[in-house]
Amino acid sequence: MTSTPMHTGTAATTGRRVTAGAALAAATAVGLSTLAAGAAHAEAAAPPTAGEIVFDAQLDGDTAPNLYAVSPGDDAPTAWTEGDHRDAQPAWHPDGGQILFQSDRGSPSSLFRVDAAGSVTEVTDPGTGKRYPTWSPDGRQIAYEDYAHQNPPAEHGIYVSDADGGAATQITEQGYYPDWAPENDWIVYTRDEGLHNVWSMRLVRPDGSEHAELFFTQDWEITGPEWNPHGDQIAYRTQNMHGDTVRLWIRDPDSGEAHEVLREHGGVWNPTWSPDGTHLAVAAQLADGNGIYTLDVSDPADPGEPELLLELPGYETPDLDWTA
Repeated sequence: MTSTPMHTGTAATTGRRVTAGAALAAATAVGLSTLAAGAAHAEAAAPPTAGEIVFDAQLDGDTAPNLYAVSPGDDAPTAWTEGDHRDAQPAWHPDGGQILFQSDRGSPSSLFRVDAAGSVTEVTDPGTGKRYPTWSPDGRQIAYEDYAHQNPPAEHGIYVSDADGGAATQITEQGYYPDWAPENDWIVYTRDEGLHNVWSMRLVRPDGSEHAELFFTQDWEITGPEWNPHGDQIAYRTQNMHGDTVRLWIRDPDSGEAHEVLREHGGVWNPTWSPDGTHLAVAAQLADGNGIYTLDVSDPADPGEPELLLELPGYETPDLDWTA
C-alpha cells in the first residue's frame, strides 16, 4: 500500500446508493418474476462451516462473563475460561491455540492469554484501561488500547508489546479498537477527533513510523474495524451519535469504496470475518432473537440477510473473533 486516499463518510454513503442502484437495474433486467422470487442475491456463498468463533458471555449459571468458542453448525459452545472474573474482548492467536483477552482478574483491566488446557497468563503489567487486544500475524507481538485514568491524556492510545510481556511502545496518541493487518504492515484503528462529533479511521505502522487517515465521518461513532483474511477489506461498525441507528460496512482501504451491509436500530455489535472472507459474524438482537448471526458478504454490494447461528440468553452482545 503506497498511498492511502482520504474519503469522507458522505462519500461512503454515496457509494452505497450507486451500488444499490446498479443492483436494482440488474435485477430488473432478469424480469419481475425473478424479483418476486427474491433471487437478487443469487450467487450466495455456501454457509460457513469452518473455524471457531470465540465470544464472551454469561452462560449456564456463570456469575460473570467467561470465554466460549463455538463452531458454525454447533449449538454447544465450549468454555475456555471460568470463574467470577469478567473476561471479555477475546482475540484468537493466529494458530488458534490461544486466546488473548481483557479481564479484571488481579487488576481492574489487564490483558491475559489462555491456552486450550485452561492455563491463564497475564501478558501486560497490572493496571487499568488496557482493552481490545490484537495479535501480530506471527503471534510474537500484541497491540491494544490503553486508557489508564491515572495517565495523562498524551499517554492514552495504541500500544505494542511482545506477546510474552515486557515494555510496551506507544504508537499513537489517542485511538481505539486496533486490528493488525494479515501482512503485518499496518494496524487499523479508530479515533475520536474530539471536535464536532468527528470520528476517523486511521492506519499506523506497527513501529509507529508512519500514519495515514482512511476517512472521517461526523455524528457517527466508528467501532470495531477488522481486516479480512486477505488484507484488502476492512469491516467495521458505525452508530449514530444522536439516535440508535447502527450500520455495518465493508471498505476497500486503497480505493475508499465502501458498502453498507447491514442497518438496524441498535442491538448490533462489532463484526468479525470468517476464515475464507465470505461471511461476517456479529452479536445482535434481531427479529430471530438475541445471539450470534452470520451474514453473507461474498458480494458486499449485495449482502445476504443475517442468519442466527447461536441463540444467547438475555441481552448478551459479546465481542467475537473467528479463527480457522
